[in-house]
Amino acid sequence: MEKLILGNTTGKTNIPFGKNLPTLINFIVGTNSKNKKDIDLEIKKIDIAAELGVHTITDLSTIRLDIPLWAYVKEKYPHIGVGFNPPYLVYAENKNKIPPEKLFNEIKNFILNGGDQMTVNFFPYNIDDLHKIYYNRLIPITGRQGGMLATYIRKYNQINPYHEIFEDFVEILKTFGIIIHLGASFRPAGICEANDCAHNDEIEYQFNIFKKLNNLGIKTVIETMSHQPLETIRSGIENLRQRHNEYIPFQQLGPIVTDIAEENDHIAAVIGIAEAARYNVGKITVVPPREHIGFPTIEDSIMGIKSAKIAVHAGDSTRIHELRMKDEEILKLRLKSLSCNPSSNKKGCEKCGPYCPLILTQKKLYEKN
Repeated sequence: MEKLILGNTTGKTNIPFGKNLPTLINFIVGTNSKNKKDIDLEIKKIDIAAELGVHTITDLSTIRLDIPLWAYVKEKYPHIGVGFNPPYLVYAENKNKIPPEKLFNEIKNFILNGGDQMTVNFFPYNIDDLHKIYYNRLIPITGRQGGMLATYIRKYNQINPYHEIFEDFVEILKTFGIIIHLGASFRPAGICEANDCAHNDEIEYQFNIFKKLNNLGIKTVIETMSHQPLETIRSGIENLRQRHNEYIPFQQLGPIVTDIAEENDHIAAVIGIAEAARYNVGKITVVPPREHIGFPTIEDSIMGIKSAKIAVHAGDSTRIHELRMKDEEILKLRLKSLSCNPSSNKKGCEKCGPYCPLILTQKKLYEKN
């Protein structure tokens, strides 16, 4: 499907994305506590994200709230798409088990109450898929859903529960027009393990599931990259499309292009975001400055979203040239104000003082009498 519409058929969300369209921005919230202060913090993040213009918000809470964060979004901002990861609450409430029937009920409840998208990890399928990563990686699994599924599969010697509910799952997705994200259990924890055996095996599995779901008429997005060397972002996007011989939509976490950023993960991410947007990735997820070392603050969230918006614009404008009109408008405002600050009410700037080149070299100085 080259162009998809994001939105549950029962709701008001209606967001097109895909081939030749601008990149959508996803923002993550979530709480691990019922403490009112913690919940209020996430609600404030949601309000700010809505004001800043994100397209989708994903709720990764690991504790059941009276009003889920995604439900708050859906009620107050019906134009914004909402998502969640189905196993989180099931795993937390069932002593590390993910009973298939409870997993399906969680999915059903989300969809019937207006949910728009969800991330599902079909891989690993069984315990054999786990053996190949534990001896070949420094950090076997970095994704939370992948960690839950792997623990359940290994501890109870079960197959991936998504495969046990597959037929009913597909039916409800199709009925309500839900977008499914094929999540990555084995996405790398650092760029040095990107595209190793585990990562590539999962991408191959995701690709096969994508083809199956696509043929069934399910709107499907593939999540492949989190930590990724800059030079492999383009090939990582284009290779699967060439194999499929059509546009495939992706959502990337960043991608983060270096692991040395520490408290500046948003910078490492926006480099990857711009490159991914340049190649029409489809969707990206905001990465806050302290992605790896602390719970995101309000300031982290604001900085992450603003940075992502700039990066997306830079990447999208390389292929959607109408977007350059925004940059041209800035240029015209600088000319009008005779200041590099397009919002300035006075000529020049503090940095240059009376030697501002915009003032010294006004066009009229060169016009013939």
